[in-house]
Amino acid sequence: MSYTPGPWGISERDHVVFGLDTITDRHLIAEVYGETPQNKWDNTRLIAAAPEMLDACKAISLLADGQGRLNMLEVAGMARAAIAKAERKENV
Repeated sequence: MSYTPGPWGISERDHVVFGLDTITDRHLIAEVYGETPQNKWDNTRLIAAAPEMLDACKAISLLADGQGRLNMLEVAGMARAAIAKAERKENV
């Protein structure tokens, strides 16, 4: 499976999610729609947090299998950071 590597960013002007290869080189990931303006922003943030959520889920899976290189606090921190990005509790 191949996807545009994270982090992914958000364009505040036009509700799009883009991948960042460099500061000036952006690749469109998704144009986001929603039933209401708030729903549209919530969907945009959730999609932009996908790479971090995937990394956290992989770390949780490895930790559960006893194969993880990170400890429980580090993995929980990854999960909290992904949740914060999705819920806009940090700058994206």
